[in-house]
Amino acid sequence: MPMRIFELENNEYFNKPIFVFGSFETFHLGHNQLFLAAKEIKKQNYERDIVLVYFADVENLPKNMNKGIFTNLNYRIQKMANLGFLNAIELNFKNIYNLEAEDFIKKLTYKYDEFTLVVGEDFKFGYKGKGNTTFLKENFPNNTFIVKELKLENGNKISTSFIKECLLSGEIDLVNTLNMYKYGFDVSLNEKDDLIHISKVDNKLVSLKKGIYIAFLELNDYVYYVVYLNGDNKQIIKSLDYDLHLVDNFLGKIEILEKIRILVTNEKEEIDENDLFLAKNYFIKLNKNS
Repeated sequence: MPMRIFELENNEYFNKPIFVFGSFETFHLGHNQLFLAAKEIKKQNYERDIVLVYFADVENLPKNMNKGIFTNLNYRIQKMANLGFLNAIELNFKNIYNLEAEDFIKKLTYKYDEFTLVVGEDFKFGYKGKGNTTFLKENFPNNTFIVKELKLENGNKISTSFIKECLLSGEIDLVNTLNMYKYGFDVSLNEKDDLIHISKVDNKLVSLKKGIYIAFLELNDYVYYVVYLNGDNKQIIKSLDYDLHLVDNFLGKIEILEKIRILVTNEKEEIDENDLFLAKNYFIKLNKNS
């Protein structure tokens, strides 16, 4: 069932909503604790609606000024829907950044006598970030459920900023372990000189480390096994299971599964036979284990 998306000023009447509240630029293991908490609350009354509340324009958040974002909005929405959210309210930071915290909560909840706000202990919202867990506990003590942050074994907090640092260094395995969906993004594709080129990617995205990766390519409702070259001067896709040809520009999604190798400075940017061999073995093992 697809996720229904509403606006703050124009949303459906939800049944005693459980709002899962965050920016959700990623949806990492810590964020998933919020979803799990909402599911536990729902067990007391299965008719209640869980509602995801997220920011569409994460590039406008203060923490992201002059920085890249994790992935594009369309890809992010699809992946969050795949996690099992049925209802969502989409926020735009540029439209609500000057709302006082209390005014924002009133806009979100004014229809309801019963509601729950599920938030992480470090989450902030409202004008100048004045809305926080202290504010919620003082003003909505019976409607607030605070989830403690999740940490790695070394004590470091799992955060979107840390995951983006991993992308920059090419640690795609760690990114996909910490996030609830595999890293990827929407692409525009064309064919040139018998090669499939990525001609356009959202320029707001954080830069994945230059290298060669194993990936899925979703194109026209089909999924292809591919090797993806992310270079300084070009981005190329090579299909493993089909002789893929494009007669025009196409829109698709690429999902990065595993790193084959990092490309070092001045190294020739091309996919070689060993890259293809390693990728084929990866998919053979993947299919055996599925």
